Amino acid sequence: MISAPERREALQLIEEAVAAGARRARACGELGLSLRTLQGWQHSPEDQRPTAQRPAPANKLSQDERRRMLEVANQPEFASLPPHQIVARLADKDMGGFRVNLLSSAKGSPAATPTRSQSASSEACADSPCGRWPKSALVLG
Repeated sequence: MISAPERREALQLIEEAVAAGARRARACGELGLSLRTLQGWQHSPEDQRPTAQRPAPANKLSQDERRRMLEVANQPEFASLPPHQIVARLADKDMGGFRVNLLSSAKGSPAATPTRSQSASSEACADSPCGRWPKSALVLG
């Protein structure tokens, strides 16, 4: 992050260059800035990112869920495994009703989206190498 005094100095240098006849975009380029960055700094010279209000993610675990996940992950059986292997092993066996199924509960995940029908279509069939083209595209002349 660039500090506020450095931003003010860059703004001042660019304004001096523009007053001397330079183009604003060219002056920004000399400092390694984009014109859009300069416009943002002119609007608000102080960095707003550290004080921005960020809502908690919708899929954030509750404290109880987090505690339970850590208990399971820290068991000797799972202590040396990465998370994706722990999930796979828990999916293979039922841990007293504790099952982790991340894919089916995540919105937009491949498991949550319906799959297309895999039936063969009369419009597109492969009966030779590189032959999976619509029949209408194969008609010549």
